[in-house]
Amino acid sequence: MRTVSSSGNVQCLAVRMMRSPTSTPEQPPTCTTQRDERSIAIRCPSTGTNVTGAKHGMGISHTQRRIAIHAAEIIAVCDQCGIAARDAGLGNKLHVITNGVDLPRLGTPTTREEVRQRWGIGDSRAIGMVARWSDEKNPMATAHAVNALGPEFTAIYCGPQMRNNAAGVPADHKRQAEELTCGRIVWDYTDDPGGVYRALDCLIVSSRHEGAPLVALEAMACGCPVVTTPVGSMPELEREFPGSLIFVPKHPTGEQLAAAVQEALSDRHQSRLPAIRDHILKFHTTQRMVAEWETIFTAALRNTHPTVPASH
Repeated sequence: MRTVSSSGNVQCLAVRMMRSPTSTPEQPPTCTTQRDERSIAIRCPSTGTNVTGAKHGMGISHTQRRIAIHAAEIIAVCDQCGIAARDAGLGNKLHVITNGVDLPRLGTPTTREEVRQRWGIGDSRAIGMVARWSDEKNPMATAHAVNALGPEFTAIYCGPQMRNNAAGVPADHKRQAEELTCGRIVWDYTDDPGGVYRALDCLIVSSRHEGAPLVALEAMACGCPVVTTPVGSMPELEREFPGSLIFVPKHPTGEQLAAAVQEALSDRHQSRLPAIRDHILKFHTTQRMVAEWETIFTAALRNTHPTVPASH
């Protein structure tokens, strides 16, 4: 069996046939599942396929390491995620392939004005979180930011639990967010993320743990400024293109978030947005990401150790 695994935002994929000779679409291979507090591992003996996954930015668990030591190669989505593989003694197999933005997915014709009209926010400044509602995302941060920023700002929450007026958000969390924002809040879900990013005045990534937040790359590709905690790939992206992000501490106060949002809305940062967008469109596309993954898979099939060229 030849396996390629990835740490951080993790996929661990076997480079071999994905079905056994005896399996059919009606009778798929039998798989077994193991879980622990940080990860899930799925083993399909009939095909030789292993799949592992971990919580964002939480490193490699014991379950993952038991599979990863047999991997041909290990792929991390950022240098920070790769530290876990190195600490587990797997650095000799490690490659870093950063996430890429699916540009056609973002290139919908929906205008900023159309989305804001749907939200019903008029000329209010829209400060958004685009993510699922979970503790590791620290979703209440956006409400705290709007509370500190004042009546000219509205909190926009867009994610799977926000359907049907936030039916999937815990009732006490929803009530707290609405109280913090004095009702200046929109619960939204859409299959048009590009329209959302174009309608926002600022995106907040407030996660406590992350691998490589794709929403940040997507927002920047749409010309939306990003305020973020220093998690996962975000400090690496800032080193790569200085001035691309506005940082807050990992556990920010409302006042710290408000100050960062004001900086993101300043003329100085707004003037940088076209260059930031161009950088993302040049170096962080799915085409580049897929080409680098293909290099790894091809080498694994040939039983050779691949060398992935630098993205930029």
